[in-house]
Amino acid sequence: MTRFTTRDSYYYAGIASWGQKYAIGVVDAGVDTKLAGTGAAADIKPEETHALRFAVQGSKLTLYDGGREVLSVVDPTLVLTESFVGLQSSTATGKTSFGNVSVHAL
Repeated sequence: MTRFTTRDSYYYAGIASWGQKYAIGVVDAGVDTKLAGTGAAADIKPEETHALRFAVQGSKLTLYDGGREVLSVVDPTLVLTESFVGLQSSTATGKTSFGNVSVHAL
């Protein structure tokens, strides 16, 4: 999650969301909206590692996997000067882990 201002307002990006392999979304005032998606969630294999990077510059949001751009969208909903970032897993079954996590100003 990025540009996290409250539990009800933030951007997110990841895998197997909205039934898609990759997706970018926004939660604004508690309303969850898919901004972009590609592929099928069924393409995500158990035990497969993904090196995701979510870059946010102004209103441009870009998701990378293994250094390759997989999805990009422009959205002006949450253009803030200060906010928080965080990690989230919404898997109902299986497991998720995060490793080698870093945050950099662009």
